[in-house]
Amino acid sequence: MVRPERASLLDADAAVPDGHNAVEGTVADITYFGSHRKVGVLAGELRLTVREPAGAETVAAAGGAVRVVWPVERSVLVPDSTEPATQVPVSV
Repeated sequence: MVRPERASLLDADAAVPDGHNAVEGTVADITYFGSHRKVGVLAGELRLTVREPAGAETVAAAGGAVRVVWPVERSVLVPDSTEPATQVPVSV
């Protein structure tokens, strides 16, 4: 799991920064909230949300290919069970 404000968008062909995980996907929707926008990205059956400041430049365009990136240390592994979650850096 990655919090939406910890992820960012790059062009689909951009290099992944060192120490970051990345998933390629397609922009499904963009919702504006005044101070920020939420970008929904579909990567296969996975849906990711990225929160961007409203005034920031973006590569997001509905239907466009993007790469969602986030620092490895901001990843949280959520077990598929009733055991408590443990924060573990996960590299994809």
